[in-house]
This record gives sequence, C-alpha cells and structure tokens, in this order.
Amino acid sequence: MVREPHPSEAAAIAALLNAEALARHGEGDVTAATIEEWFGYDDVDLRVVEDRGALVAYGDIGRSADETKAWFDVREHPEHPGAAEPLWPVLEDLAGEAVIRRAIVGGGDESLR
Repeated sequence: MVREPHPSEAAAIAALLNAEALARHGEGDVTAATIEEWFGYDDVDLRVVEDRGALVAYGDIGRSADETKAWFDVREHPEHPGAAEPLWPVLEDLAGEAVIRRAIVGGGDESLR
C-alpha cells in the first residue's frame, strides 16, 4: 500500500534507506534526524510502500521553484525486490502533466531501471 509517511516513522524510513545503501554501496548513514528534516520541506512530497506492517519502499518527489521540473528518488528494501513499483504512478500523478521529470536510479541494480 502506497501512503504518506508520518514523521514518527523517520527511524523506520532511515533503516529502509540504510539497508538499500548498504546493499548497493556497502554503507548507509542516513539518520532519523535527517529524515525528520525532510518532512519540513515544502517542495518535497514523501511516500512509502507498506507491506504487512513493514516499510518496504520509499519515494519522494522534489520540485523546482517554478514547478516546471520534478525529481524522483525511489528506493526499495533489498529483501523486497519490486516493492517500489507502485510508487511510480503515484509520483507521476503528484508531478502533474506539464512537468519535466527526472529520476534518481541507483547504479548496479538493473531491477530499478
């Protein structure tokens, strides 16, 4: 299920992002405090995918000041390949029609391409 996360889930989001970074790069260093800051950004929308009570994927969309460009950052837990798929249409809808989109896709993982 794709949904908006709550700031109280910052530690769980950090754990998810760190698991993904550890699997891809051998290290992860995102803190819950960093995630808590993201909830305060007006130009960023955060979403998570929850499966059986666990966060298995994360995505956010950031926008340019003039709202003509959007950047997607989508990550999934390495033990849940494919979990990020439902995020893409949600983020596309949030971006809107006449917006140039860019996605951040981790290197080395063909499943995210």
